[in-house]
Amino acid sequence: LSKSSRIGATRVGTEPGLDASAPVVCMAMVRMLRLAAVLLAGGLPSACGFARQASRMSMSAIAGKGFVFAPGEDTLDSKAVGMPVVHRYKRGDRPTGERWVMWYQGRGDDIEDDLMPLSTGRILRAESDDGIHWNRVTDNDGVVLDRNEEEWWSFDTAHLGLGDVTMVANEDSSLVDWTDKGGSTAYFMYTYGGDWLETRPGLKGAKMKIGVAVSQDGINWSRIEGDGPNGEALPVGEEGDWDSLYVGWPQVLPCVTSDKEFSMYYCSFDAIEKKHCIGMAVGTDGVKWTKKGKIFSGTGAPGAFDEGGVSRRHIIRGISGGYRMWYEGVSKDGVHSIGYATSEDGIAWTPSGDKPVFEPSADSEAWDAGGVSSPRIVRMGDESLRMYYVGYASPDREEGGNGKPKKGAIGVAVNLSGDGVTWERV
Repeated sequence: LSKSSRIGATRVGTEPGLDASAPVVCMAMVRMLRLAAVLLAGGLPSACGFARQASRMSMSAIAGKGFVFAPGEDTLDSKAVGMPVVHRYKRGDRPTGERWVMWYQGRGDDIEDDLMPLSTGRILRAESDDGIHWNRVTDNDGVVLDRNEEEWWSFDTAHLGLGDVTMVANEDSSLVDWTDKGGSTAYFMYTYGGDWLETRPGLKGAKMKIGVAVSQDGINWSRIEGDGPNGEALPVGEEGDWDSLYVGWPQVLPCVTSDKEFSMYYCSFDAIEKKHCIGMAVGTDGVKWTKKGKIFSGTGAPGAFDEGGVSRRHIIRGISGGYRMWYEGVSKDGVHSIGYATSEDGIAWTPSGDKPVFEPSADSEAWDAGGVSSPRIVRMGDESLRMYYVGYASPDREEGGNGKPKKGAIGVAVNLSGDGVTWERV
């Protein structure tokens, strides 16, 4: 099987599982590991021979606090990067005792200009010993899953984006030294993408849908065909539904609504309410989903940072129970900031207020002065949190000018107290 090969429509237990930052054990995850063993026994490629040499980013190119990763030069992510999904593993064979892996979406110059103006195109991988200094993996130009140009009928033939990567293991992954890859593991990736349908003159790929892929090493991936007519796992809604325009940016958590179900959080734009909203779907096999409708639209307060709605988000379980969500809010003027909300059941959410907890830089010349988005939280060994995010330059500043990163670079901030509210750029 190739890196972008497809596993035919499987209907048993393809649920995503353990998040290394917040281990959870439940019946759904047990089924997930069993299914992964069956799928991976079918011949997915291994990581043997995967090139580790990479070009380390020059820290002298940093254009301000927080910045850690930018679009490359003459690479397949040269136009923009986005949606960082970061995992942190213990590794006794690394100088820091850790290995950090970042999957992200990237768009290069080969991606057509008439597609949705996003950072989507393909999914790539970078590695680090500290989560700050990142190495682009050079094997296959860093690409681990590309847009599906082999199957003309697929939902993601034009561009592909990343929603989530989860790892399931037969032991607590946060306690394992992965030097020798102890235990049985599998990775599940939730993606979204669009085809060549032109929804309005000059704009293609906007009717995005959600898909699934599986891997045994986080490098070589195979698509799992969903129930949708174009192989998607989650289709767009019917005409008149709140999510009829697109569905995208999925995140999947196990055992939210029950011990045997998985919950998918995703976003769309409600054309009737004229707001970006977050919805939920549930399923028992990770491929076939039942939509439950909108669950979160922001504070709803006039003048609030999320008056225009909410979109990309990262949800983790609270150490003492409940759920915590960092989400991207859109103001009435289109400025993107990051807010914080909590929930007892993962369905009903209470925002921390009508002000964001993380805003664009106050320095108009900063690389992230135009907006901040796509939060991804990593728990550290103490109470602190680390947040990876995507930053954008101010609209009136020339992209890439003066040695500064182009639109869509990745940054990091820390929350030392663990309260999730007070953040400082690294």
